[in-house]
Amino acid sequence: MTPPKLPSTTDGDNAFMRGRLEKAKGFLESAETLFELGAEDGILVPTSPHADSFVDLCVDAGNAAADAICIGKTGRYSSGASHNDGVSILQDATDRPTAKHLETLVRVKNKAAYSARSVDASDIHNAGAAARALVAVAEDLV
Repeated sequence: MTPPKLPSTTDGDNAFMRGRLEKAKGFLESAETLFELGAEDGILVPTSPHADSFVDLCVDAGNAAADAICIGKTGRYSSGASHNDGVSILQDATDRPTAKHLETLVRVKNKAAYSARSVDASDIHNAGAAARALVAVAEDLV
């Protein structure tokens, strides 16, 4: 019987960790700018032309923040082709609640970036909250 394949990781140093954090912050700042551009009465609605881009940038911010967190905790980050691998690596490095934020983002990635369907109000809210939470955790480590 073949053992299950473990997620692929790569070593990361402090410079790489800081670089991934800066990217995470930049993606989140860009997402927030799109939120402001597309918001109606302070709410980004799914019919906004910026809704999918906002969510996609939140996913990018969360992935970059997760890399920074993993490097800060273990010296390694996810380097596999599957974003789902990043969730298990982040959970091993931190805890289930932190990994749940990345799981939320990974779950909506295809819908925001590759599908003909647009994100819904729940996706917008959850992606923003998850990205902000992961960036905050990463900032606390650096």
